[in-house]
Amino acid sequence: PPRSTLFPYTTLFRSYLFEYAVTLPQGERHNLASAAISRGQLFTLNVSTPERRWEKDGDQLRVVAQSFKVY
Repeated sequence: PPRSTLFPYTTLFRSYLFEYAVTLPQGERHNLASAAISRGQLFTLNVSTPERRWEKDGDQLRVVAQSFKVY
C-alpha cells in the first residue's frame, strides 16, 4: 500500500513536505513533494529517486525539497 507522511515546516508562507513511495512497472520510487501557498496560488516542487538509491540520495533530496521557497 502507498505510504505518505506530511511534514509542515515553518517559513514566511504556509508550506508542506510530503514523502511517499510509488510502485510503477519499472520498480518502486521514493518521492518528496514540497508544496507552498502564496498569493492565493499553489506551487509545488517534486523530487524522486528509485527506492534502491534512497539511502544514498535521500538526505540530499530532502535538503533540495526543503529549500523550495515562494514569495
